[in-house]
Amino acid sequence: MRRKIIPKITATTSLLICILLAFNSTAVAVRNEPASITVDDISIYPQYGIVENKGGPLTAILSPESAYKSFVKWSSSDPSVISCTDDGVIKGISSGDYADITCKAKFGSAEDKIRIYCVDSIGGYVKNEFNELFTVIYAQPSAGKISAIYVNYNLIIRFFSMIFMELANIGIHIPLSATLDAYKSDAQLTSGMSCEVRGRYGSYAYVVVGTKSGGADGFVKYTKLKKEISSFLNLSSKDINVWGDGTIDQSKKLTTSYKGEVEWLVGDDTIVDFNKSTGQITGLKPGVTTITAKADGMSKTCTVHSLYKWPQAWITKTNQDTSLYKVEGTVYKASKALLKGKTFIVHGDNATDGGWAYGNIEGTDNWGYIPISHISTKNTISYYNNLNIGYPIKDTSIKYISSPYSKRSSDLHRGFDITGGGSYIYGEELASPVNGTVAYTNIYCYNNNKNPSYGYCITIISDGGKAPKTALKDTVTGNYFAITFMHMSEAPILREGDTVEVGDVVGKIGNTGNVSGSPGVNPIGTHLHFEINNMEALIENPLRTDFTYNINPIYFYMDKDFDFYTGSSAYQTYGAYWYGPDEKTEE
Repeated sequence: MRRKIIPKITATTSLLICILLAFNSTAVAVRNEPASITVDDISIYPQYGIVENKGGPLTAILSPESAYKSFVKWSSSDPSVISCTDDGVIKGISSGDYADITCKAKFGSAEDKIRIYCVDSIGGYVKNEFNELFTVIYAQPSAGKISAIYVNYNLIIRFFSMIFMELANIGIHIPLSATLDAYKSDAQLTSGMSCEVRGRYGSYAYVVVGTKSGGADGFVKYTKLKKEISSFLNLSSKDINVWGDGTIDQSKKLTTSYKGEVEWLVGDDTIVDFNKSTGQITGLKPGVTTITAKADGMSKTCTVHSLYKWPQAWITKTNQDTSLYKVEGTVYKASKALLKGKTFIVHGDNATDGGWAYGNIEGTDNWGYIPISHISTKNTISYYNNLNIGYPIKDTSIKYISSPYSKRSSDLHRGFDITGGGSYIYGEELASPVNGTVAYTNIYCYNNNKNPSYGYCITIISDGGKAPKTALKDTVTGNYFAITFMHMSEAPILREGDTVEVGDVVGKIGNTGNVSGSPGVNPIGTHLHFEINNMEALIENPLRTDFTYNINPIYFYMDKDFDFYTGSSAYQTYGAYWYGPDEKTEE
């Protein structure tokens, strides 16, 4: 019985002895660490920067060597910028400022302090190179305390190689390797040519050379780096679209996160107004310009497209397979494919390019550009307005449109009707809008030789008349414009072949031909029916009756503040700014 019990007791006793021995060893070890000791000296291993939202432990060398880390306590002068735990783990909280990190003895008066800057993140650590023979690395983002001097041995090797080659040419030979070894041993400099950029502080890059145990960290001017890092001076946008009508859109701002002083330059301040303090961009007139930010040798540019804004958006369909485009600088790049027949809402156009409409795909928030030729065979609205064609009535205050260019209940209205809006304007003088040649006159409006429905009328071609007068052509068709006045009060004095200049009287407002009147709009039918087409098409020409080639006359006078009779069937169909159908089938 005992023989069976004794082995169990022996095993249990052995286990207890082992536990006691282990406990005893630990107790002895603890007893060997002093409960307190005076720290005579503290030296923080230098670190001059920390990236926002990054962190890590700091190291301090304590004297005497028997001192333990637990005998010191760490703290931050501004935890809102850089936080610091009692045992020296720091973290960047808010970039653009600094905090003093202190390591202080718990027993004794020894302490050390180091200033660390919280730097902006550049999205990671980027390998780079210095571009000078000697580069000074500073302990702060300014020319002050030096952290290290960096020597580029590749440049030195090239320099010595050239010298030794010249010496060799005259018979003097010096071992290159021995010379460089001697230079290295005497220099006592941080050597190499590469660095790691970890962040930025204003115009300075925060860099680490080598490793923290065998290198240095600190700040150098951005211009000392060989490779550009775009996030050092970055803009909120590279391309911005604004309406060029003076309206302020609070979302149209250009800013930079750069902390240093920035010089802003506007390419053409007649196109946009730029508030340098807020970054607000306001379009003043259609055009393209640039806004450039400059700082410490760096430069970033944003292209601003100030667009022509239509008084009223219009809906159209693509007439071929095309794309929605985004503009980068002055280059248009396809971003989304659009099939033929896709509905597109046009809100404006790029007046300077003369070929791009701006808007969105119907029912979506997909905004961008589309070639104007892919939605209409006509041109951009701003193009016509910029031609500065003269007003067709001498008295420019007469601008009440009773029936716009549009579809009416019974027909297609290929021009617009101007009345006095309740005022009697019979006999008011009509003026030629262009330098040109009379191509058609109707002096027989009540016999069967010519269509009496137009009344007395005249058509002028914008060919400039006799040289050297300026002629106006349409950029889409390449033809002159045909400009027609109808329902004049009397037969025109001018005859076919006569030349006219802008402002010349060509007739008077009347009510001849097929007219109808309504009180308060056009009494006794008195009005001017005014047409423009881009195919030099005269009244009886079939191209004039093809609605594709007739242009809404209002586009030539978008700077006029017209009044409209909203009760007309033409206005109620498409409004006053209809672009017109692009294909005959749409009629």
